[in-house]
Amino acid sequence: MAAPVSYNLGKGRPPRNWQVCFVWGLAFGLLLPVITGALLPSSVVVMDWNRDLIPAGGVPSELLSAQFRAPLNSFVYTSLNITTGLIFGAVFGLGFWVINRLTLAANLAVSRYGPWIFTFTLGATAVSLASYGPPDTLARLG
Repeated sequence: MAAPVSYNLGKGRPPRNWQVCFVWGLAFGLLLPVITGALLPSSVVVMDWNRDLIPAGGVPSELLSAQFRAPLNSFVYTSLNITTGLIFGAVFGLGFWVINRLTLAANLAVSRYGPWIFTFTLGATAVSLASYGPPDTLARLG
């Protein structure tokens, strides 16, 4: 998703500098645990309904109850996972900078295929580490 969006938005403008990419990565890293923590109670309700632990008639009241739990859950989740968010924010900022540079490269082949190859490689690496990484390290990362 990042490669086509960057390719289409990047036409006709100079490349962004690394400071802008770092700020976007920092914003992503700070907001990631906040939003994840806020949405977690609602997703638990949907999963419980999917596993038939909550009847369909009880879903609206459970979702309302989950919305009242969201601020506290967001605070707790953020306090526990802020370092994970900042690590992934740095990776996001670096990826943003590389994709931006590849998209606006002078070479047409690099400009067209470079962002796709980089995005696929970075995504496959993240999925591989999450799937096959040591459980202790993954637990420390959050």
